Amino acid sequence: MMGRTLAGLTFVISFAVQVISMGMFQVSIMSIYNYRGQKDNGHCCDGNQERPPCTMECRTFFSICLLHYITDVPDNPSCPFGHTFTPVLGGNTINETALAVLNYFPLKIPFSYAWPGTFTLVIDVLHDAFHNRTRTDRSQRILRSVVIDTLYPPTVWKKETEVSESVDLFYNFRVLCDENYYGPECNVICRPRNDNLGHYLCDENGTKTCLPGWEGEHCQRALCLDTCNKTNGICEEPFTCRCIMGWTGESCDQCLTHPKCMNGYCLQPSQCICLGGWRGEYCNIDTNFCMKTQPCLNGGTCIFNLQSNYTCLCHHNFTGIHCENPLCYPGFCENDGLCQDEERGPICTCPPGYHGVRCEIPVPTCLEIECRNNGTCIMKDFGATCDCVAPFIGKRCETYKNPCDAVPCKNGKCFNKSSSYTCLCEEGYKGDNCDITVDLCDDYICHNGGTCFLDSSSKLPVCACGDNYSGYDCRNTIDLCVDHQCQNGGSCKVTSSNFKCECTDGYSGDYCEHKRDSCENIVCKNGGICKHFENSTKCVCGIHYKGRQCEVPLLQSDQSATHPTLGDRDRDMGYVNRGYILHLTIYTTTGTTLIITYFGKLLTL
Repeated sequence: MMGRTLAGLTFVISFAVQVISMGMFQVSIMSIYNYRGQKDNGHCCDGNQERPPCTMECRTFFSICLLHYITDVPDNPSCPFGHTFTPVLGGNTINETALAVLNYFPLKIPFSYAWPGTFTLVIDVLHDAFHNRTRTDRSQRILRSVVIDTLYPPTVWKKETEVSESVDLFYNFRVLCDENYYGPECNVICRPRNDNLGHYLCDENGTKTCLPGWEGEHCQRALCLDTCNKTNGICEEPFTCRCIMGWTGESCDQCLTHPKCMNGYCLQPSQCICLGGWRGEYCNIDTNFCMKTQPCLNGGTCIFNLQSNYTCLCHHNFTGIHCENPLCYPGFCENDGLCQDEERGPICTCPPGYHGVRCEIPVPTCLEIECRNNGTCIMKDFGATCDCVAPFIGKRCETYKNPCDAVPCKNGKCFNKSSSYTCLCEEGYKGDNCDITVDLCDDYICHNGGTCFLDSSSKLPVCACGDNYSGYDCRNTIDLCVDHQCQNGGSCKVTSSNFKCECTDGYSGDYCEHKRDSCENIVCKNGGICKHFENSTKCVCGIHYKGRQCEVPLLQSDQSATHPTLGDRDRDMGYVNRGYILHLTIYTTTGTTLIITYFGKLLTL
């Protein structure tokens, strides 16, 4: 192994910080030699042989897992510090030449926490058995290398060799802080800058070092000239002195007057303190202006004015700032108009053919103008004008005015019709301007008392029919008996709003479905009970009554005659004797005859 040149494929596991730290753990695979082409379980990676010699090469890729400090590494670690894996890089031997051909770029996975120093690195060399590069299938492992170590950035490459019975693996690893991050935990941030937020470099420990001419915590304050007034001047660049607003001079110790100040001076910025003989906010009013210049002409009187130095009070018939203009100067009225002085000002009397304040407007005649588009020329106070015919407007009726431009159709489309327009209304509107909402029920007739309404979904008119009527306009009469069958021979009759079954004798109910009790309307008096017989219904009376309704009391002499007959094996005998009944009952049994005789008004055995 001594003569081999190690290859240079580097896989970078980097961990990006959010704000507090950033760094990366780097692993560089140098080379691997799988002399037998087998996995660590002794089986061939591929081919028919389970044991060496193996006829086919392994499809080799790497899984790199970075964990917290742990000595007992499970088969499938969770890799909380980061994980990456490569594509298939080659067969049994991957050396410098093979890696150069691949030209594979490094992988980067950032870490976003302070580097702890201690770590566990797990590198698995795996066979891609099913072309899915799974790292969880223990049976496809060619070699595992575990490093438990302590490193602090920045570190140089640390070499590592993993040798098994048939596989040699050579690789390097190291820990680096990312750019602008420093310290053993990569949590010291320092970014060199030279802008409005700072002017500094970073030393090897991440400490800020100010550039020449700058000071302060972030080196953002420039050093001023020694003569610069620190109150009135600031330094945006080192060894300068820029005056703040209102100050000037090399050392910023001279105030500036107000920009409009003309004859004054200042003690503080923007002041305007007037010199002698000057007044006003900006010292621009000369108190001796009238005496010095005598500006008013034509006998006008100069009066001192604090706003504009002076005011000229003009004599009658003159005007102007300096009373330089007569009220009626030659040429004031044009076209030979006559000027007259009035209290309210000069008035021009215009000759025929002109009008206007100064007779400057010629009066047109119908011979001089042409009215277009059938317009008619008419004369008014200030000359001829055109009376236009719609839809034309303008001084000479030259402009066409589309009546649809005014959007007269409120809910429809406007169509121009020469001098007028017509509207094509949208659905649901009517009228000349489509401004009337259409009630679809107005022209929709519902017969037989039906009521029209608009359907909520279709918005079309629909009839709500009265009882016993149907159809879209309620013309159809509903035969209620079609859907109602009377039972047991009953017949259906339609009433004003419903139906009725007329039942045959012995049945009742809405559909004649109930068999009527024949005793329902029979009243048996004096304790009698209504009984059904084969072809009739009768009252069964007590022993003291008879009749159809048991309404007739029996005489005592009638009792024996009406007493019910006994069965075939019994006989009953009796007669009346002074209100007492003699009963003789004979019971016959096998070999014995029992005779019972008794008296009484009423005895029951």
